[in-house]
Amino acid sequence: MADAYYTGIEYFSKNDRLFVTKKVGNDPDEVLELIDPKKGLYRFKQNAVAYVEKLHPNRLTVRHLHFVRRWQHKVEITIETDAHMRTALENLTEEGKGPQRICVHDGIRHVITFEGEIFFHDYGSYGWIVNKKDVEWIRQSLQPLKDSGTLTSMWIGLEKSNWCILKTFSKEPSDKDRKKYFFYRIDYDEGSLRIVTIVSDDAVYLRILRYSETGFFKVGKRLPRTFRPKR
Repeated sequence: MADAYYTGIEYFSKNDRLFVTKKVGNDPDEVLELIDPKKGLYRFKQNAVAYVEKLHPNRLTVRHLHFVRRWQHKVEITIETDAHMRTALENLTEEGKGPQRICVHDGIRHVITFEGEIFFHDYGSYGWIVNKKDVEWIRQSLQPLKDSGTLTSMWIGLEKSNWCILKTFSKEPSDKDRKKYFFYRIDYDEGSLRIVTIVSDDAVYLRILRYSETGFFKVGKRLPRTFRPKR
């Protein structure tokens, strides 16, 4: 017997009510009103479109309500990967500047865009919905990297007992540290934070060093935000 529950994009009308059993994700337009926290009952304050998971045929109960937006016009899912745009959007978000946009935190599979919008994702975990008319302005906002010509180093240590625990060192590791950890040295420019060299303890030079499923160091690119020194 086919699963009668529905997963995908669904439309709701103003004042529709919905019991959410597990999770509510992004609601950037503040479409939802929580009526009963104990029962997980929500009311739609306006016409809306949502990405639902396991919506009951009666349309009164859903397992996950991943993404909700005010119903504006034609839904047109447009998703792009663009490292330049991602960096520009990260910088603008950090500075609190730039055109209006929606920051998405609930993953690439559930995002909803309308005609005239693009979702730029950051490794699939989060990203931004922007108007197509603003793309060039955002792209031009990213200043070119300027190297200072002064190199500094950091070290990434993998614990030898399990080869998966990362530890960072801002100074050259001691002999005691080297007995416990296997190290990769990362040389980068102090001004631009551009990575120049990645070399392992056994003198192997790398172009890319992954530190998680989606995160990596890459020669020619800036240090990942998590690892940048505080200024």
